Amino acid sequence: MKKQSIPLVMLTLVLVLGLAFVSCDSGTTGSHTHEWGNWTVTTPATCTAPGIETRICSLNSSHTEIRNTAALGHAWGAWTVTTAPTTTQAGVETRTCARDPSHTETRPVPATGGGVNNSAKTLVIAMPSTIFEYGSAGFMVGLYPVGTTRDQALAFIGLVAGADSSTPGLTYSGVNPVSLRLPLYAPGGGTRWTGSGTYDIFAAVAGGGGHYYRMGSVTFSSTVTSVQMSSANEIY
Repeated sequence: MKKQSIPLVMLTLVLVLGLAFVSCDSGTTGSHTHEWGNWTVTTPATCTAPGIETRICSLNSSHTEIRNTAALGHAWGAWTVTTAPTTTQAGVETRTCARDPSHTETRPVPATGGGVNNSAKTLVIAMPSTIFEYGSAGFMVGLYPVGTTRDQALAFIGLVAGADSSTPGLTYSGVNPVSLRLPLYAPGGGTRWTGSGTYDIFAAVAGGGGHYYRMGSVTFSSTVTSVQMSSANEIY
């Protein structure tokens, strides 16, 4: 009986050792497959930096995998006036990221006039909502000498003053029509336009493949001049 018990003990020992070694490896060798848990966030993503997620093998907690998650990007709020403009001094508008209030952007607000800028001109364009939606992809409005052709306007030949979708102080109101209020600037965008006279107005909007409009000759004499814009003004 004692001689027969030795092989039995040996067999039992081999089975125990075999079971002990059935544990996960690196996942690239051996016969065992990791039993991964769920991905969990270990480093949250921020507006500008990616985050990290980790998962752990349920058979051996020392075995982990990590992966990057995309940065969230900024979630900008509305522009608010943080430094009010004066008659001669530009103000400042600021917007803040909803995800991280330490992230801000600023832009200038034109002086209100009454001093050296008391003759600065503003153009108000009333347009259908369809044209305004095209313009949400970007637009430009320019004043040119009377008689300027479409091709000359597209090449900015003779540009006297203008505004675009990034113009400081631009505002809009209404639904249909939409009233777009554009502070006019001299070419280059650094100085408010204070001129007067009669000019042809051209507008280009980026949406819908690009549309070009000519609103005819308009006389600028007061500080605010209003025009109508419709599909009938489209020239290209």
